[in-house]
Amino acid sequence: MTSVFSLTDWLGIGRMNVKRLWMYTLYVGLLFIYIPTYVIMHALLKWVTFKKRFMRLMGSNRNSELSLFSRKNQVTDVSITSIDEKIDFLTHRNPVYIRRLTLWTPHELAMMFAGLQSTPLISDEHLAYVILHTVYAHSVSWCRERKMYHLVMSGICDSCLFQGFYWDAREVYVSRDAKKLIIKMYDNSEYFSDATEPLDRANFDQAKLHAQICLSYYAPGLAHNHVHFVFPSTMCVLSKSMLDKDGILYNLLSPHFRFTEAINYQALRVGKASNNKRSIVDRLFFFWQPFPVTKEQFIEGVAWKCKKYYQEQGQKNPKEQQVEPLSSDESESSSDDDMEEQKTQMKNRTHQIFPPRFMTDPKIGKIPYMKFLKGYYMVVRKFVASLEPLIDKEEWNRLALAVSEHVPKYNQVNMIDAITTFIHQVAITHYCDHNSYLEYFAWRHGCMSFRYPFEDFGKDRYWEALLRNRRRKMTLEQLKLRPDWLIRKRDIMRTRCFLNVFVDYIPNPSCSMQLIDTKYNFSSKLAEQAAQQFITNLRKYDGKLKNTPPSIPIKQHDGEKRADGQQLVVLDDIVRSVCF
Repeated sequence: MTSVFSLTDWLGIGRMNVKRLWMYTLYVGLLFIYIPTYVIMHALLKWVTFKKRFMRLMGSNRNSELSLFSRKNQVTDVSITSIDEKIDFLTHRNPVYIRRLTLWTPHELAMMFAGLQSTPLISDEHLAYVILHTVYAHSVSWCRERKMYHLVMSGICDSCLFQGFYWDAREVYVSRDAKKLIIKMYDNSEYFSDATEPLDRANFDQAKLHAQICLSYYAPGLAHNHVHFVFPSTMCVLSKSMLDKDGILYNLLSPHFRFTEAINYQALRVGKASNNKRSIVDRLFFFWQPFPVTKEQFIEGVAWKCKKYYQEQGQKNPKEQQVEPLSSDESESSSDDDMEEQKTQMKNRTHQIFPPRFMTDPKIGKIPYMKFLKGYYMVVRKFVASLEPLIDKEEWNRLALAVSEHVPKYNQVNMIDAITTFIHQVAITHYCDHNSYLEYFAWRHGCMSFRYPFEDFGKDRYWEALLRNRRRKMTLEQLKLRPDWLIRKRDIMRTRCFLNVFVDYIPNPSCSMQLIDTKYNFSSKLAEQAAQQFITNLRKYDGKLKNTPPSIPIKQHDGEKRADGQQLVVLDDIVRSVCF
């Protein structure tokens, strides 16, 4: 490219324009490979779907089943999916994955070869914003000693990475006003954003880069797992086998089941996104596998997180906690009497994680992302409470008891919060976790692999020796200013391929999954009126969020994305089930 740039520089053509032209040329060339792949994969999909339909016609159908997916951690999820579930997924979800896999992957490859794959070092302000306004808030607590928010990337330290890869950051502290950060590394050393010495600031930036890499994996690999697995799958499988299909309870829950069993089976039992063995085939063809860990390591991480949440926390005796008064934008859809009754019920909780902790912990409830989710919880709860007189209590008790075999003590939760937590978790939290991670962080700053350990920039001999062996030449002083230059473009490309296919929601125009389009098909007019009011209340809350100023104003730099007011995720985008 050097000789090409010499010519284009002489002609007065910008280097970025040359790179873009080269990228589009490569993309067109790669399509000659990927379009036939697209056609072949679609043909195979049609054949597999035909076989499944034939099997169903011959009477070969069975219900989905649950079993252990980790004997070490003793947690369960879907082990067998029914033929009906498979056909539905093959028909309505598989085609969109094939399209994204075969038409977007060559674009990412072309960008890499053209030198356009990059991920800048995240700014201090945006790192604070991401921790408090996205999926990472699930792992944030309040540190009384330091009077700072405290993010702990639990499980990162137990990950066994491939040789030559490093995840060295462990914890991040954020001040109440989001103006100060402290990053804690694997060896308990700490680095401060308000450092005044140039070397200390350079070391903080290097630590921040490691935090950026760790956070890229932590959200899909650990932080979000309790939202995605165990509880949603259990509710889906058992409800379909135990509930009256014409009853209010089944019609309330069933719109939030679709595709959940199939997608969780794929993630845990098939593992196309995580089955990385670092083989030649994996490196040269399966570009959507960015994790520097094996499939087995990934699945045990999922199991560990779910065990920690559902079994360890779920087995604890609940503490009566103060229920923080909701702000006007969170409570406006309910009357004062309704709100007081709901707060009393939540205060007298009988389970440690139902309702979620952000509903009763005042410090956690003030985190912007949790405050956002909390308001939606109240909207869902009002809907469920309005249907409570119409639900068959004996039927519910049987279901709750069966679920408690997989989610400890679930049968001890009051029915309204038990149902509300399920609907809120799969129809609000799941999508918002994915979307907030991508929109505010991963699209711009995500990369899951890094090949350099954290070392103090004061070790001149170490860094100078390392830099001499790099293909891209730079001085130590340049590196201190731009530590993100250490990230390999190939690792960025693989991360983006994964995000494109497995983290981003890919809509299917022929099968709307939007929450606001949900049809509950109640036979009762009262229930149908409640469902219509639910959609109205959702829109009312969404509009209020958009017009409410941020609770923590944080400086915004060029290229960084911020929400409109407190509308962290747009209601019209939210999908109603764990379907991706």
